[in-house]
Amino acid sequence: MKNLRKKYEQLKSQVRSADSASETEESDAEDSEEEEKQAPVKPRAVKQRQGVSAEVFGENNRKGDFVPPVFQKSAAAKEQLKTKLLQAFMFNALDENELNIVLDAVEEVK
Repeated sequence: MKNLRKKYEQLKSQVRSADSASETEESDAEDSEEEEKQAPVKPRAVKQRQGVSAEVFGENNRKGDFVPPVFQKSAAAKEQLKTKLLQAFMFNALDENELNIVLDAVEEVK
């Protein structure tokens, strides 16, 4: 029985010392968190836009109706282009008039 009491007292003292050590660690962690919270925050410099640019329409740059270019082609060349263009999804939805404008605007590159 005496041995059990001694062992009990030893274990009790170990638990107390372990508790006090963990409290110290927790308080250290809390202190470092408080230090982080208390650190002054530097305000960020707000970068303002330097300027906004847009195309200007005036005397030197007049806005007019778009006139598509027309390059002469043979009927066979136009038909070949038409079959190839209709295979592409973005030209497939064009009506006949719009497709003819695109076909006329295609230039042969040599």
